[in-house]
Order: sequence, then C-alpha cells, then structure tokens
Amino acid sequence: MTETQTSDVVLVRTFARLHAVALGISFGILSGFGIMAATMVLLFKGGNNVGRNLVLLAHYFPGYSVTWTGSLVGAGYGLLVGFMLGWLLASLRNFVLAAYLHCIKLWSNLSADRFLDGVDS
Repeated sequence: MTETQTSDVVLVRTFARLHAVALGISFGILSGFGIMAATMVLLFKGGNNVGRNLVLLAHYFPGYSVTWTGSLVGAGYGLLVGFMLGWLLASLRNFVLAAYLHCIKLWSNLSADRFLDGVDS
C-alpha cells in the first residue's frame, strides 16, 4: 500500500459511516419507551389532574391521552418520530462528513507540490 492509500484507509476507519436505519430504530425504541414509561409513571402516581403537562402531546400526536391505551399510542408515535429523527441525524452526519473528507482530500491535492507538475511551461 502506498502512503495515500494508507491515509485514506485511516480516514475511512476514523470517520466511519453511521447506519441510518440502525440509529433510527434505536432512537425510535428509546423515545417510544420514554413516552410510554412517562405516561405509565403518571398513571401509577395518580392524583386529581394526572399528566397536566404530558397531555399537551395530544396536540402533536392525535389519539394520545394520559391513559393506558394512550401510553401505547404514545409509544407508537414515539417509535415513528424517534426513527425519523435518528435516521435524519445519521444521514446528515454521513453527508457532512463525506463532504468534509472530500474537501480535505481536495485541499491536500491542491496544496501538494505535484499539482503543477503536469503543466508545460
């Protein structure tokens, strides 16, 4: 391997791509479980006005309420929204890193001494 190939391999391994679907699934599971757990904790806690703040999620998630059924609906919405956010985060990170590495490689090629060697004077 030449020095350029070795440095390319090091850069690729250092800035490895994120698997967008895997990150989306993990974000979705965490957010779905989080909404379901928050709803269930409030239901176990009880009181006069259960989930006064959490019920505001119904504005964004139609069908959600602070009930046992609502915790399952919230888990479904959390899974969906979490997946989309995780997938978007991984995709944007992969794109930004690819553009950054491309710029680094371009700048290094332009600043090398061999850049103008092919030009006849």
